[in-house]
Amino acid sequence: MSGSLARIEIGIRIRCLWGTLFQLCLLAYAWAGWLPVGPVGVWTLGVAACLNLASYLAARGGHERPMRLAHALAPVWGIATWAVLSHETGGVASSLFVVGLWFEILLSGLSYRTLGIAATAVLALVGLWAQEWPLGWRDSVQSLSLWSAWLVFVGVATAWARRYWQSRQASLADRLTEQQFHLESIEEKLRDAHNLASLGNQTARLGHGLKNAVHNLRGFTALIERKEGERTPAEQAALSGLRGAIDQLESLAHDSLRPAEDGSGGDEESNLRSVIEDAAQEIRRCYPEVRCRVVWDARDGNPKVPRGILNEVLSNLLHNSAQSMDEAGDMSLEVHRIDSRYEIQVNDEGPGVSAEMAQNLFRPGHSTKANGHGMGLYLARQLMEAQGGSLSHAERDRGASFRVGLPESWEG
Repeated sequence: MSGSLARIEIGIRIRCLWGTLFQLCLLAYAWAGWLPVGPVGVWTLGVAACLNLASYLAARGGHERPMRLAHALAPVWGIATWAVLSHETGGVASSLFVVGLWFEILLSGLSYRTLGIAATAVLALVGLWAQEWPLGWRDSVQSLSLWSAWLVFVGVATAWARRYWQSRQASLADRLTEQQFHLESIEEKLRDAHNLASLGNQTARLGHGLKNAVHNLRGFTALIERKEGERTPAEQAALSGLRGAIDQLESLAHDSLRPAEDGSGGDEESNLRSVIEDAAQEIRRCYPEVRCRVVWDARDGNPKVPRGILNEVLSNLLHNSAQSMDEAGDMSLEVHRIDSRYEIQVNDEGPGVSAEMAQNLFRPGHSTKANGHGMGLYLARQLMEAQGGSLSHAERDRGASFRVGLPESWEG
């Protein structure tokens, strides 16, 4: 049900239910002789009570057309009823039922907007003067004027109260929406924290396991290096890459077994160009069918950067890109200098990232790969933001694109 129809239903229910009960009570008083009302007044009360009861039942049953009709006509028969009863009891001279006219204006505030309230007030003025005319309204101009002023005041006050109530409702709705959004954000952060906590419990075990695996890998590598005979350039490159990977594993194992700091600490510093070329070379060794192109568009700049941190971020992005292309295709590593800032852009020709996936791309536990753990991009962004840099996804016509913004402290 729309908001407008719901408002109409509530107004009709309240107006017509209480109108029915009130008019039935008046009808009983008239039958008992306690009200000076003639047959016309009695029939008017009976008809009005029946109309109000039918309108209430239509609203309760959810019948839209009868409900809208009752919404439009309820003030008409309500004001007509009070006008007839006022005339039957002497008009403004007694003012017994004239009160019902401004009561109708107040009730219009339940379901009408400003224009409807104004129309009801005008209709009440017409009813007031019409019922007095057969009684000789020229003799009661002063009383009619006072009652007219009162009905105008009631109409203005009801319209103002309605608008104020609507503005308060809108304000409360906005605050509720804001609180719901804030609550959803907190729930997301709690889920992320839970994912991180469950992974953190395994960090120490992983560190010890890595240390043992590194010792074994170094032993196997030493056996290969003792093998007699000349090695081809490809074999020598593979061995070099293997040693580099073992060094990286050992560094990760040590880092996971000691408290980490946000700063780069004792990380070795290297030229940015050197780190970029090494990252591209690593991908070429790991994925022979991937063509990784380096585009240097940073003019003469070549700042010093922490090798370990930047290599970890780039390695994650480049491996993701290579795997998204099924380990074959073209990708690029572009370095740009915008004013005094450096930006690294990693582009691939894979399937890209959908708008739905992009919303959770950097959240822990959310992966775009079927067998992924969903921590790589999250950790890469955390590393860059801890240094004052940034990592973001960029829209691209084909494939995926990620931008690494270097912090100012790295730029020279």
